[in-house]
Amino acid sequence: VLELWLTQYLQHKHEVDGNELMGKVCQRIEDEDLHKLKTLLNANVVDKKGMLHQLANDCKLGWISDYKNKLKEYYEREKIK
Repeated sequence: VLELWLTQYLQHKHEVDGNELMGKVCQRIEDEDLHKLKTLLNANVVDKKGMLHQLANDCKLGWISDYKNKLKEYYEREKIK
């Protein structure tokens, strides 16, 4: 899942809107569900998309360019409020 995201992320250059990237990665997960992402675990395509969102929650991937720094800036602004 992370590998599929990385390939799409490297092609994606948007500063503030990650919707297109998220859509492309979800489409790739659907396309590769029974091929590259086939697993011995009982994980279906919904589970694999859930893994994608868990990685995003853990800041291991993001939907916009420079996502780690932008998340850090957001947390700093919110801490001040």
